[in-house]
Amino acid sequence: MEALRRHIYLEEEIVFPHLPKGPLMMPLMVMRREHGELWQRMDALAEALSGDSPEDGLAAACQELLSLLDDHNSEEEPIIYAHLEADLDPAEQGRVRTLLEEGTLPDGWVCEALR
Repeated sequence: MEALRRHIYLEEEIVFPHLPKGPLMMPLMVMRREHGELWQRMDALAEALSGDSPEDGLAAACQELLSLLDDHNSEEEPIIYAHLEADLDPAEQGRVRTLLEEGTLPDGWVCEALR
């Protein structure tokens, strides 16, 4: 889940600000809303894992998160990822790679939809 949170962070803080606003305004709004849903599902899953009976509802929580993530990725990959090379300069592309490989979230950071 930490890797997914880091992925959301890098998209919202590094990638999305560099994409063309006009043609991608609606898809970016959808991506941010879905990031909020994913974040809430991850919080619910973390809570289920930390409870006294972690097996209660755990399978359902995992399935919900995976289903939402699958739907999100099916939209994100063809729309957003197609712009990464064209719209991010080499320095920003390097920031994305570094964060994916070894980065961490800033303490207390949450996705835009939950602020």
